[in-house]
This record gives sequence, structure tokens and C-alpha cells, in this order.
Amino acid sequence: MNVFHRLTDLIRAGDWWIYKVSPIVATGIATSLLLGKSPVSMIGTLALLLVAISLVATFASLINDTCDIEEDRIAGKSNQMADKSRLYIAAIISICLGCGGLALSQFSQSVLAQVVYISNWAIFALYSIAPVRLKNRGLLGVVAMGLGECMLPHLFAGLLVCLRADLAIPTSWLS
Repeated sequence: MNVFHRLTDLIRAGDWWIYKVSPIVATGIATSLLLGKSPVSMIGTLALLLVAISLVATFASLINDTCDIEEDRIAGKSNQMADKSRLYIAAIISICLGCGGLALSQFSQSVLAQVVYISNWAIFALYSIAPVRLKNRGLLGVVAMGLGECMLPHLFAGLLVCLRADLAIPTSWLS
């Protein structure tokens, strides 16, 4: 198996790429249209959005698998991180966080966009990491997933496009 396939398996890209990331990019495209901007003229912003959200999704997969190693072993489930050393796990999560920091630096002009983006990372950490581990807290886990997979990334998409277009968020976008 080549490096690309190993990486996409490790981050479980098949679990989220088309189903979760493409609608977020579509929100970015729709926002650009609402702003009267051609999506083609916003291609750099849409590419940044794709990279930034993919990094969040990658982090979510990595941190969840890392925190689920023991539970998955007991349940007999496969886990991409189970056979990895602690050093490898720390390195790959650190690389992901570092890349997320680089993405964050690309929209430093908007505190709101930064807060939403960081919140998206934080909600996945709170979902997976003990002692909070919202994953095991019923409705709170469901709410966390709704925030992390839907509300925060779509809000971020709109904010980023508005920021890069140097325009205010249209009221029609908020309805």
C-alpha cells in the first residue's frame, strides 16, 4: 500500500471526506454567490477552507482513535492507532496541530473566524479526551458532534469567505 493510501486510512478520510467536507465547501461557494462574488474569484479562499476543515477532520479522527484504543480493543473493533507507538501518535497529532496553526494564521484579521475555528478543534478534543469525553455523555455527545461536524464548520465557511471578500456577512446568510 502506498503512502497516500496509508495516510487516508489512518485519518479515516473515507468516513468524512465526501459526506462532511464537500457540503462545507458548498457553503463557502453559496456564501460567495450571496456576496455577488464569483466562486472562481474566491478559489484561493475556497482552497484555504478545504485545507482548514480537512485539518480539523483529520484531528478529529486522530484524537478519537487515539482515545478509543482500549475501548476498541475490548470491543474487538479495528483502530488505526492501536499498533502505533506513543511517539508516532504524538508526532502525527503535533503535525496536525501545527498545520492547523498555520491555517489559523491565514485569517488572523478576524477574531470571530479564529474563535470559531479553534472552537471546532476544541469540541472534538472535548468529545474524545477524558475526563470530559463528551462521547460517553449521551445528549452532550450528540450536541458536540452536531457542533463539530455541522454548525461550526459551516459558520466558519461563511465567515472565512466574507473575511476574504472584505464584506460583511449578509443577513440572508444568517436566516
